[in-house]
Amino acid sequence: MTEKQIKALDNQFLELFIEESPDQRSSLHPTLQEAIAQYDQDFESDVPSSLKSQVA
Repeated sequence: MTEKQIKALDNQFLELFIEESPDQRSSLHPTLQEAIAQYDQDFESDVPSSLKSQVA
């Protein structure tokens, strides 16, 4: 693939992602607190262990 093709695919991905409504990309939660708790659970493994003590 050429650099131009890669850039075109990246742009297409962003356009398609933006067009998808938020309720289709993720689950809805009745409260903000529940949404935050789910986010924390979903992305807990993405936080480096050296930062986990600072987040808590």
